[in-house]
Amino acid sequence: MVPDAEWDRQGRLLELGVKHASEIAMELGVSSQTVSREMKRRGYRKNALLHVSVAKIESYLAKKARMKAIMDLPEARRRQHIAHANMEALEEMMRAIMQANMDGDITKANAVIEPLADAVGIKLHGKRRRA
Repeated sequence: MVPDAEWDRQGRLLELGVKHASEIAMELGVSSQTVSREMKRRGYRKNALLHVSVAKIESYLAKKARMKAIMDLPEARRRQHIAHANMEALEEMMRAIMQANMDGDITKANAVIEPLADAVGIKLHGKRRRA
């Protein structure tokens, strides 16, 4: 018996186009017909979410191309570009904090603050030291 959680995990992989039904069958130790039947019963469709995978790949390639273009700039222009990007990130974070403050719940800004903190290597969660 394959647990429902495993069928759901494999179903998402099938929809994302990461795995084929025959790969799932070999991994779970069932027949391809069983995989097909279970996926149909659970409403999973092959490659139904392939656009999500493609969008992630396209985003990655675009980001890589932007970084290459920045690295090809002369040193002074590169530093200027980085400073401008840092200011834009700071402005975005400050707008989120101000809006969250106006809404009365400062934690609403976490959705903007956490990715920026992670990008610069700052951990916001975890055990905190006592002074």
